[in-house]
Amino acid sequence: MNARICYAVLLVAGLTGCGAPKPVSNSGAVDELQKELINPPGTEETYRTWQYSQAVRSGRMLWVSGQVGYDPETGEIPEDVEAQSRLALRNLENVITAAGGSLADVAELVTYHTDMRDFQTFARVKGEFFQDGFPAWTAVGVTALVEPRLKVEIRATVVIGSGPAIEEPTDDEDAPPGTDS
Repeated sequence: MNARICYAVLLVAGLTGCGAPKPVSNSGAVDELQKELINPPGTEETYRTWQYSQAVRSGRMLWVSGQVGYDPETGEIPEDVEAQSRLALRNLENVITAAGGSLADVAELVTYHTDMRDFQTFARVKGEFFQDGFPAWTAVGVTALVEPRLKVEIRATVVIGSGPAIEEPTDDEDAPPGTDS
């Protein structure tokens, strides 16, 4: 291969991020673009048994695996979709928090439902967790999830630090709307 072609290949690879992986810094810190596996305490058995991470982070991007209505403390799966939805959303929040983010940083949700007649119940519960600055959302009806008792599964794409800053309320903000304080 002549020098001009080699240079062009290297230039394109560098511009598209296809070049050599970035090394770990001299201090031993992981490069910010290197992927980091996120497995909060209590999910170690899931990681080993099912061979997947709860989430993977690279830079500010976080991809969260499907979270379900499984209680990691008790191992229980509630029967009703409302309780499963609430647990799945709590599990989602715990994974995002373990990665250094918050639900306000969620850019996209994809939810899987074994019975779309439960959609309104799920949407109501989701409203307890997402009250403003709603992420993009796709709801998909499926015939089954990995465990037959599961009714809903949630995966998310997150941009850490992209949500609005949460400010402490001032005395004026505590006053009811339309009143002067």
